[in-house]
Amino acid sequence: MIGFTQAIIQAILIALFTGYIGQRISSTFQKESFLNQIQIRNAEDEIKRITELGLRIAKAVSERRFALQNLVDELSEHNSSNNEELLRKEYRDSVKKWNEELQAFNIELSSIGLSEQASYLENEIHKNFRSAHDEIKIFMENRKYDSHLIKTIKYLNAVNKKTNELISTLSNKAKTKKDSILNGNTENLSINNLENATNWQLIIAIFHASPNKLRITRSF
Repeated sequence: MIGFTQAIIQAILIALFTGYIGQRISSTFQKESFLNQIQIRNAEDEIKRITELGLRIAKAVSERRFALQNLVDELSEHNSSNNEELLRKEYRDSVKKWNEELQAFNIELSSIGLSEQASYLENEIHKNFRSAHDEIKIFMENRKYDSHLIKTIKYLNAVNKKTNELISTLSNKAKTKKDSILNGNTENLSINNLENATNWQLIIAIFHASPNKLRITRSF
């Protein structure tokens, strides 16, 4: 009778202990899952911000570039017309708008850790815009040398090339930031890195439906 009672007590204790361990594992997994979801949302927000910023920069560059391109096309005809005055006004407006947006772009790029790209925007893209502006200004003053129009186009082509490179870099930065935020200094649990997992991670892996999807500190 005593042995039977002890068996019952033992069974109860085992059940309670197992339930406690299971609850702890479930609670820990839920907490990690919640934190992972937050990281995923942060990554998605970061990627969206970088992507939208890249599109806004591309749009702003195109507006100024095409405004000047249209003016150059008109001036190359060497005919003074009402259309020229309209195109000159459109170009002046595009320059004003670009200068306002440029400062905002630089601040926003720097605020998300992309100071190098902010410098690139200023020193490569905007610099070529300034050079193109100087050339068209010289031509407008004398209207004698088409070489200034040719140089203007040269600088505009450089703007287009540099812009494509910047947008490509921003796209790569977005992907890198996503991988960094989601994975960080971790790797998927596998048979080759079990020794790097903590005891608690190994216990969780036993009860996890897909233990190979668990992430542990990366080994170097």
